[in-house]
Amino acid sequence: MMFLLGILVGLGLAPQDNRLQRLELRVQGPLSEVRLDCGSAGATLWRGEILGGESRVLTLPVPISKARAGELTIEVRGGGSAEVESWLVENAPLPRFLQARSLSGPRPPVRRLGLSAALMLVLAGIGGLGLRRRPRWALVWGSAGALALVLLPRTEATTPEALRIFEGQREGQTIRWLRTDAGIASLILPEQTSLLRVLTPALAPGQGSTPINFTVDDGGSGGAGGGGLIGLSTPAGTRLAASFECRRLMGILQPDVLGFGSLTRVWSRGLYGDGNDPWIYHGPWALGTALPSPLPGPAPPGWLSAGLPQGRGILLARVAGTGPGGGDPPAESVWVRMVGFGELGPWPVRRPLDR
Repeated sequence: MMFLLGILVGLGLAPQDNRLQRLELRVQGPLSEVRLDCGSAGATLWRGEILGGESRVLTLPVPISKARAGELTIEVRGGGSAEVESWLVENAPLPRFLQARSLSGPRPPVRRLGLSAALMLVLAGIGGLGLRRRPRWALVWGSAGALALVLLPRTEATTPEALRIFEGQREGQTIRWLRTDAGIASLILPEQTSLLRVLTPALAPGQGSTPINFTVDDGGSGGAGGGGLIGLSTPAGTRLAASFECRRLMGILQPDVLGFGSLTRVWSRGLYGDGNDPWIYHGPWALGTALPSPLPGPAPPGWLSAGLPQGRGILLARVAGTGPGGGDPPAESVWVRMVGFGELGPWPVRRPLDR
């Protein structure tokens, strides 16, 4: 857990900010639905099928910790029963490898006029001036312009709705990876997610914590169900980030060969100097090839390059497609940020992957 906390210090995440806790719930059939109401903090809804006489223990996410267990009420549908058997505590001793990082996450679209709507507004104004001596025709023209403005799109998306970043740091011959998914108002979480943070709450200051609502559809696995995915919803406009450590990230990520997956945009720092040199743009990097030579190009995104240590080889890149791990669930924008890039020498002298 210290590894996860260390990497997320730069995101402003303290232990008490984790909005994802877990408990074990013993259920007796028959029942088809269990709702764990956590008051103003949110709720968890489990849907599945427990037959009469059947007893199971479900591991479910909840938006409160054991310290607030008194706020928890349980509702069941189907005639059976459910009670909390235990609260789970994540306390695995993991090294604090990573320095502070930044993650802006996606932002809600800015409400503004699109180009087509702006042109229609200008035309309506010019037409209205030309018809100022004919009130009836001016009224018709203005009404038509207003209708067009309503029908034309007025919102232009500014960022993807789903953002994923694979964060890696090398210490000796070991690389540890953290995956963070960020979204607005809703996310689909893999079952192994261990940290959930509200980046920007939708509530005004003083209105309490942002309510978190989990949904788990049981596919009959006896655990969280739903193929290992957890639905998450919050009020509109809430920016979220969910993280977990990748125990094994398949692929080679070395300057002399790429087996990680094709990268559409690549930047490096610290490969050709003392680690304090400027960012170098390499363009796209194809699977199975060496790192391309430096090219003229843009600087890396500020949120991606901020907070990185000096004196280390660093790679920043955007991934083509869903990235490693099958993309469960898919994200619109997938990135890689690695500290310690190129520090082990050429492949295959030393393996750059997790042990």
